[in-house]
Amino acid sequence: MNWFDICIIIVIIYCIIKGYKTGLVKQLSTLAGLIVGAVLSGKLSILILPYVKHIKQIPDYMAAPLSYALTFLIIISSFYLLGTMMEEILKTVKMGTINKLAGIALCLTKWLFAISIAVNLIVQADEHHQLLAPKIRNGSATYKYIQPFAPKLVPFLKFSFD
Repeated sequence: MNWFDICIIIVIIYCIIKGYKTGLVKQLSTLAGLIVGAVLSGKLSILILPYVKHIKQIPDYMAAPLSYALTFLIIISSFYLLGTMMEEILKTVKMGTINKLAGIALCLTKWLFAISIAVNLIVQADEHHQLLAPKIRNGSATYKYIQPFAPKLVPFLKFSFD
């Protein structure tokens, strides 16, 4: 076991706690908020841009990124509130335990997917094996499961930029 495994164990513990506390509904709503926010913020930030440009202390080169960030936050917040309302409905129907267990599973899947993407990008970019040395990869108990996770989940992901 090495530093890579310890990081993965920390993420797994975090996901178990976070997934149990938030449940499936909030996990789904935040995931949807991230996806929809990333896609729509580029298109909808144009509506906020004129108002951001009117703020005197903000330089012009920062107006577009700031309007994107504001739009992104509005969209994510909206999805979070929607998830909170839906979770309250589930509590009245007594689906709390199933919601929490499914939340753990989704939280783990999201984080392991993100870590797998990061690991694949690092491996691709790390020509001299300085970030994830072969000693770390071979000595890790979790690397052999984490590295292929994203490509197996979404087969069309390409991590080669040649």
